[in-house]
Amino acid sequence: MIKKNICLKKYTTLKIGGRAKYFVNANNIKEIKEAINYAEKNNIPFFVLGNGSNVLINSDDYPGLVIRIVGGEILLANNCVIVDAGVFLSDLIVFCTKNNLSGIEWASGIPATVGGSIYGNAGCFGKSMVDNVIWVDVLNIKTKKIERYKNKECKFGYRESFFKKNPYLIILRAKLKFKKSDSTKIKAEIKKCLDLRRKKQVVGFSAGSVFKNYQFKNQKEKKEFLNNFPELGKFVFNNVIATGILLDSVKLKGLKVGNAMVAPNHANFIINNGSATSKDVLDIIDIAKKKIKQKFKIEIKEEIIFLGFKTIDKKE
Repeated sequence: MIKKNICLKKYTTLKIGGRAKYFVNANNIKEIKEAINYAEKNNIPFFVLGNGSNVLINSDDYPGLVIRIVGGEILLANNCVIVDAGVFLSDLIVFCTKNNLSGIEWASGIPATVGGSIYGNAGCFGKSMVDNVIWVDVLNIKTKKIERYKNKECKFGYRESFFKKNPYLIILRAKLKFKKSDSTKIKAEIKKCLDLRRKKQVVGFSAGSVFKNYQFKNQKEKKEFLNNFPELGKFVFNNVIATGILLDSVKLKGLKVGNAMVAPNHANFIINNGSATSKDVLDIIDIAKKKIKQKFKIEIKEEIIFLGFKTIDKKE
């Protein structure tokens, strides 16, 4: 059922967002199709939302329809599962544990849906969704047909996917692969991952990591960086350095703009102190990017997704 004038901040972990003129919870493929048809029939813009755990929504009111995909089914298929996009990762982990399936423990504590995790190729502790995905079913808004993408066709990259670059493809469900294991071992691994996550956890409302870790473009860039900043060499693994380390080196921790603040214990997290606006967060992001470019001569890119903005670089 389409609702009107719904405040969006309660549907995000950052607790920022204006009101949507129209809003609907879509629990299955039929409801997703109906919502999109409603938007197109009434000539109104729309965007799709999952659990809102890695997004920044504009504090200004949104004149269109927000389709929130939540809920769904999980079906067992030998050592695989077929899972709807709206299923929470936490529910998938419980299901896999009960069925002695290992391979998703790394996602413990991530407050996201399966669809959102595939969209951004969520990952942690050296693993990510690309390791689990066999295929993904999507609704092509242009053709109104359901299409299936095999793992390689999803073009997964670091916090990237084909779907993230082509928003006309709405993730509906996926088949994920796992390995048989003992539930006791699985539970122990879940605890280990949760313990590691708690050590890095920030206190307050946040959207998770704001920026992607920086990947050096080539060996020349990496060599120049290490020559100029040898003290940071111990933080470079393969061709990657954690952006949190870079942000910490330019003294971003604790920076406040309005009611938004860089977390005092993790420079790659921005906290909403209660009444922050999207502009507060965007201002911090701009400051961070400028400071990094000024000191290191590199450009960091956002991991969080921007929804409800009209400008080209902040468009849903």
